[in-house]
Amino acid sequence: MYTLSGSGKLRYAGKTYSLPAGHAFWIDCMEPQYYEGADRDLLWVYFNGAASRAYYEQFVRIGTGPVLPLAADRTVPDCIRELLKLHREKDVRAELLSSQHIIQLLTVLLLSAMGRGDARHPGWMPAYVEQAMNSLEQRYADQWTLDQLAVLCLVSNYHLAREFKKYTGFAPHEYLANLRITAAKQLLVLSDMPVAAISQHVGHTNVSHFISLFKQEEGVTPLAYRKQWHRQGRGGISPAGSFSPPGPAPYFPPSKRIHQR
Repeated sequence: MYTLSGSGKLRYAGKTYSLPAGHAFWIDCMEPQYYEGADRDLLWVYFNGAASRAYYEQFVRIGTGPVLPLAADRTVPDCIRELLKLHREKDVRAELLSSQHIIQLLTVLLLSAMGRGDARHPGWMPAYVEQAMNSLEQRYADQWTLDQLAVLCLVSNYHLAREFKKYTGFAPHEYLANLRITAAKQLLVLSDMPVAAISQHVGHTNVSHFISLFKQEEGVTPLAYRKQWHRQGRGGISPAGSFSPPGPAPYFPPSKRIHQR
């Protein structure tokens, strides 16, 4: 949430925070919270998914608290306004452009927190974890094993699995599965490739297993997802979208609710 004018108060995790104009807060909306204010204008957005959780875990680890002063940086309100605009227009580019703005929004929040955090605990991700993430994102169709990834990153498989989970919130195989699902979602929407071909393209050699995993994640089969999206007129919010890790792999934005008051 970003306060445009006026002021408010946030009660979260047993503390109360002031929210003057030019300040934003970033919280886990699954946790109890209460917001109040008078004579204020604000922008707010909900989002969830794999990458948002990884960004948020980094944010919490820095230890600055949920409220950030952003008066000198208009990126956050501008991103939220663009998301509102895309949600109203619902054209064929809305999915990808929404992804771009959400990644920008999360990056600005995280970098702002890093600039204010305790230098003794900067919250930076270890280089080998970042290398593992980048390798999975760039080659998500490969048949990765934990041992292969650990050898590439020059660490033990146990250490890599533990630290990868610590910094991203996901095990390496979960992160990879999420990348493949989001790559498949884009192909389902933006191409006419058969489901079996998409399964092979994103790294699943067994199409039945791919369909089962897709339905488990999205709530519908790949073919139903494609039909549902086309019924919405080739635009707008993903019918059952989830936010997956950013990077070279194609991705769709999170399930989200965007509001302006």
